[in-house]
Amino acid sequence: MAKDKKKTRKHVPASAKTVNLEEYRRQKNNTIFKSQQQSKKPTSTYNKNNKKSNPKKTTTTQTTAIRNSTYYYNKRRKTANRKFITTSILFMLVIILAIALFMQLNSVQALSYQEVAIGSIDNSKILEGVVIRSEQLYTSPFLGDITYIIQEGQMVKQGGQIAVVSDTNLANMYEDELKEVNTNLFNIQSNRIEMSSYAPEIATISSDISSIVNTYYKKQYNIGTEDIYEMRKEIEVKINQKGNYYAQDTVVEDISNERVGLTTEIKKNENSITSDVNGIISYKTDGYEQISSEMDYETYKNIINNTSVSTKMSDIATINEPIYRIVTGYTFEIVCFVDTALEYTVNDEYELHVVGENILRAMLTEKVDIEDRTRLVFKVDTNLLEFLSLRKIEFSIGKEAATGLKIPLQSIVEKMIIMIPNSYIFKENGKNGVYVQQGEDTTFVEITTYLTQDDYRGIEQNLETANTVKLKDILVNIETNETFEITELVIVQGVYAINGGYANFKKVNPIVQNDEYAILSMDSNTALQQKDQIISNPKGINENDLVKNFNIQN
Repeated sequence: MAKDKKKTRKHVPASAKTVNLEEYRRQKNNTIFKSQQQSKKPTSTYNKNNKKSNPKKTTTTQTTAIRNSTYYYNKRRKTANRKFITTSILFMLVIILAIALFMQLNSVQALSYQEVAIGSIDNSKILEGVVIRSEQLYTSPFLGDITYIIQEGQMVKQGGQIAVVSDTNLANMYEDELKEVNTNLFNIQSNRIEMSSYAPEIATISSDISSIVNTYYKKQYNIGTEDIYEMRKEIEVKINQKGNYYAQDTVVEDISNERVGLTTEIKKNENSITSDVNGIISYKTDGYEQISSEMDYETYKNIINNTSVSTKMSDIATINEPIYRIVTGYTFEIVCFVDTALEYTVNDEYELHVVGENILRAMLTEKVDIEDRTRLVFKVDTNLLEFLSLRKIEFSIGKEAATGLKIPLQSIVEKMIIMIPNSYIFKENGKNGVYVQQGEDTTFVEITTYLTQDDYRGIEQNLETANTVKLKDILVNIETNETFEITELVIVQGVYAINGGYANFKKVNPIVQNDEYAILSMDSNTALQQKDQIISNPKGINENDLVKNFNIQN
């Protein structure tokens, strides 16, 4: 059996102290910290006994301190670098996200719309015309105040009285004196009428006067100036007859003689003007009564540019001055000059739309080229009285105007429509479509109808879509095995309505348009209705696009 080893005990110097593990580590750390502080001093140091320390021992301690310092420095630098990189990456991500969001917002198409309303467009070319009538101007042979007997625009017969010219002051004086004489005469005779042998005649005349007044009173709302003059004449005749009976009595011989004298003076003062032809009377003159339709351009422009041309009635008659005119024909002419007249044909009828809503049916009777202009002469057989006092008018030949649904031109889109027979349209899975022949096979293609015409339907030819029906395609009737080649192509105009929140194509039929707007027909050729909302800028819009996917500008 082996001998037990003899336990020995290490000799511990008296100066050594016994410490636990925690205390040892704390002392070690303090030693390292002091070494780091001393490393900043010169390498050669002295101990307490002022002896030079061991160089090897000092170098080892400094190396350890430097390594520890470098380790912590590098660790802190790596941590800072990681934070900087992380922050930079996050910053770049935010910038990229903002740019992407900005690009997305700007890539959304802008969309504007408007509500359809009623409007008008008039593209008619307004011309200026000179009115020519068959008329004769008459001057006055007398001086004085003029009283017109025939009303403006009324017919006058040859020999018929037109007006009376007199000295008003002198006539009034004689009239006042005659009225006083007649009053005295009538008062005297009316008191002794029963004793007169002419009492029955006087009674008859009085009855006639009452009848005349009652006759005109009954038609007072339809009475004209001429009627008033006629009534006045009839009553004056009866009064004169009564006065003549009164004047025959010798009892009032002096009064009767005075009455005759005044009546004679009054007749001398009145100058009657009568017509020498049959025609329509007009008292408005402008000095152009003698012009003809064969006028040159200079004469035409002088009349058009003469703003002083006016028509008025004269209240005073002056010797040799115009007082009236008589139109002897029932037709009149309109003369105008145009730059080009290729579309107009002599002896053809045209509608002349006169500013002021008058529409005239006129025949083109003359078309003459004069230098770089063309003179047109239209003959009108109606409406003479409406133009009796007019010399200049504005009108258009025909009417390029319309009223209806008014929309912007830029809102109109065009679709290429191909026509297919109704017998080649079938349903598959509840959808309308046609069977297109592709080699030995047939393919069902869904369709949308845009146009219906007799036994045909119009569908869109959309070449941007792969599965579509195109011109020259051959359709198959799966019930009869008959085939049909698509050969007819039409262009259909329409707009995109967005009433339902999506782009819905609606057919329109413009009938009049200008540079900005169009007026649509109000028949079945226009599917649009008033108050529909339509896209004003449809470029890039496809049917069934949702409105919410666009940038609304309204």
